[in-house]
Amino acid sequence: MTTQIHTNVAFRIFRASNEAPWDKLLAEAAAFASTLEARQIVNISHSSDRGNGTVVVWYVKELP
Repeated sequence: MTTQIHTNVAFRIFRASNEAPWDKLLAEAAAFASTLEARQIVNISHSSDRGNGTVVVWYVKELP
């Protein structure tokens, strides 16, 4: 038996730089993630290079 699950995965990118500090970046990403149900969140990842940072929130747009 094969079960197929169709999901709609999306992402939202948050960026920081020397002009926009990390604490603001993290607060914005956390506020967005808090609007989702826990089971919608696929992953939250981050990256930093020379003072520039990125946080990506991966989530499922519509749950079955």
